[in-house]
Amino acid sequence: MNGGKTPFDKLGVTREELMQIRNRIAGSSTLFISPEEALQEYSNKIDQLIRRAFQLAQAQESVGSVCLMAVGGYGREELAPYSDIDLLLLHSSSRDKELSPFIERVLYPLWDLGLEVSCSSRSIHECLKMAQSDLYIKTSLIDGRYLDGEYELFRNLNDPFSKKILYRNVKPFAEFLKQELHLRHKKYEDPHYTLEPNVKEGIGGLRDFQTVRWLIRVRDETDRWDSILFPDLSRRLEKSIRFLWTIRIQLHLLSQRKQEDLTFELQEKIAPLLGFPNGTKGIEKMMRQYHLSTQRIASFAQDLLNHFLREPSLLRKTFLLFRHKRIDENFEIAFGEIRLLHPMALKRDPPQLMTLFQYCQSYKVVMDFRLEEAILEALPFLDDRFRTSEKVNQIFLSLLRRGKNLGLLLRKMHDLGILSRYIPEFSEIEGLVHYDLYHIHPVDLHSILAVEELEKLKNGFYEKEYPLLTTLMKGLEKQEILFLTALLHDIGKGREEDHSLIGSALGKRIARRMGLSKEEQEWIGFLIQHHLLMLEVAFRRNLHDEQVILRFAKQIKEVHRLKMLYLL
Repeated sequence: MNGGKTPFDKLGVTREELMQIRNRIAGSSTLFISPEEALQEYSNKIDQLIRRAFQLAQAQESVGSVCLMAVGGYGREELAPYSDIDLLLLHSSSRDKELSPFIERVLYPLWDLGLEVSCSSRSIHECLKMAQSDLYIKTSLIDGRYLDGEYELFRNLNDPFSKKILYRNVKPFAEFLKQELHLRHKKYEDPHYTLEPNVKEGIGGLRDFQTVRWLIRVRDETDRWDSILFPDLSRRLEKSIRFLWTIRIQLHLLSQRKQEDLTFELQEKIAPLLGFPNGTKGIEKMMRQYHLSTQRIASFAQDLLNHFLREPSLLRKTFLLFRHKRIDENFEIAFGEIRLLHPMALKRDPPQLMTLFQYCQSYKVVMDFRLEEAILEALPFLDDRFRTSEKVNQIFLSLLRRGKNLGLLLRKMHDLGILSRYIPEFSEIEGLVHYDLYHIHPVDLHSILAVEELEKLKNGFYEKEYPLLTTLMKGLEKQEILFLTALLHDIGKGREEDHSLIGSALGKRIARRMGLSKEEQEWIGFLIQHHLLMLEVAFRRNLHDEQVILRFAKQIKEVHRLKMLYLL
């Protein structure tokens, strides 16, 4: 009947040839072209196949005026090698039943090629009505792209969608995006996903970035997400996104299916493909870059969503215009955010950066988005004079001493690059991972989490579960020393030597630079060197042996040290 031709012969490509195309395009993304170009090239190839299938189906069956659209990631021309391909067949009235055979004619040859294709059928009225009530439909239509058929139908959907739905009710849409992001993060905060992260849906993954793109598209009415950002921040984000896409492409290719989890087995295979050394060290270097990238994306997504939802309406802005609170000559508070009054203030006087964090803690406010961009511009000015400044060090220690919102402040310092400028030794553990099942979080995040746990003890969060620890923490003198030690306790990791010994030396050096007393320097050095001591004695020694207890007591010497070591 068909001269021996199979359905996919009619599309001009076989299943094997399609696999070769995937390998060629995706393989070139790590060597010659950017992942964006590889994704677009593959999307263009799929466009050709789908248009051919659509035209063949039209030649076999007349269905009148219809329009074929690409939606979702395919609509954005971000199609990974084995991603789902989502289509929408648009028509002018309710004709679902009579269009089903036609849709099958379009899809069968594509399925025979091994493509995961699905196609919905809706009228213009149905699309607009559903987009108003179902925000998932709204996001899919945001990325809608014309493929073939009656272009007038596409225009008749796109124009009213843009005017009546896309740019309306922006606040509820942002709240929906934030809630969706929160639920997804909650799902992927399980330690398993830290060790073997989901590149697409995980915390700081590609879905987080797409969430921000939707918000910028709706709020600022532009597809250019980078147009609203300071160039340096835009470049950092773009580098992170490209790295994640490169990994995702390789995940699909190596698995020959839709695979989003970066498993241990695939980490081992992908690292050398991306130019990292063979073996464990190469894997750890790749995963370090991965975690730094996802931290950057997650922070950006959450900050932008929170900033937008805090922003008052134009009417309320007018009403609150005269309620700005000026703190000093450099900063003011407006709408729950702290703002910079003079763009050059942080460059002229870098210690004002630490003053800024003091104000955030004292007034319980967050930073304005533009202020964060000014901080990024000022980072090169954080030199040795900044690190040894008595004012800077006294303010930093006072933040630790107060212990309020300490975890949030340290995370923000970390995200903006201030922490590693202020404590250069900290840069060595940023994103650092250990390739095994026992170390879950990257070392930098683990260190900040340790501070957060102590902060919870100080503020009575664990009073019922851990009454002794809570009592010890609340009654502890020099709490800032313990907080600083928690932040630095793994500062020696990533080096060949014993991390406790090298960390002890580094900790004392940092404490000396911060102007702490000789006694306080020794406390920090001792605690870092012996932060695993109680664990080792408890699980590797005979606690019924009196000599073990005596040796332990001799090492500790002071009750104050014992309390801090127990809390650490």
